[in-house]
Amino acid sequence: MLDGQDLEQTYRESDNTQQEQDLDMLIFGNPVLPAAITQHLPSILQGGKPKAPVQEIYDDADTEREVEPEQARCMIVDDEPFNIDALKIALQCATIERPGFNFSNRVDSASNGAKAVELLKSKYEAGFTYKFILMDCNMPRMDGYQATALIRKFITDIEAEQPVIVAVSGHVEDKYIQRALNSGMDRCIAKPAKVEDIREAIEQVHF
Repeated sequence: MLDGQDLEQTYRESDNTQQEQDLDMLIFGNPVLPAAITQHLPSILQGGKPKAPVQEIYDDADTEREVEPEQARCMIVDDEPFNIDALKIALQCATIERPGFNFSNRVDSASNGAKAVELLKSKYEAGFTYKFILMDCNMPRMDGYQATALIRKFITDIEAEQPVIVAVSGHVEDKYIQRALNSGMDRCIAKPAKVEDIREAIEQVHF
């Protein structure tokens, strides 16, 4: 039986052009990282197979190539790692057709409001900006309402363009929506967030 390396070598050495047309393959480095899989998940779900040609995907730490970060960024703020991963996938699906949008190199995350504010300030001091923030409302240490108010004040003080901040919450009652809007959020979407909701929220954002 062929193992993964033997299969890869057999494929690479083959001159069968029909095989190349019929077989779409992604070759992942070892170990396989979740980020490598989620990077191609939207196209796999849309077309049933990856649209990308044969390529190798490795952990950035194992390569010498440096990718210059984009200036305008997105942030996902949630105290649950699973929710952050799910929102990253939904955000990638929502932006997959945006020309020139380098998803993997533009999205940061924070586990509570205090860390989000700290991260945002450090990025702005380094010359970056944020265009779009998905903000959980109920988190330990600092909730999304407080974080949003502090972010709005900081952006106003430095006279920069305000980002779009979207509340992502399990509470969709009017009083919670109004509280989010009063804190400075632009809109609210319910958990679990749908790709369509995120696409609608981000479609007016110019990167």
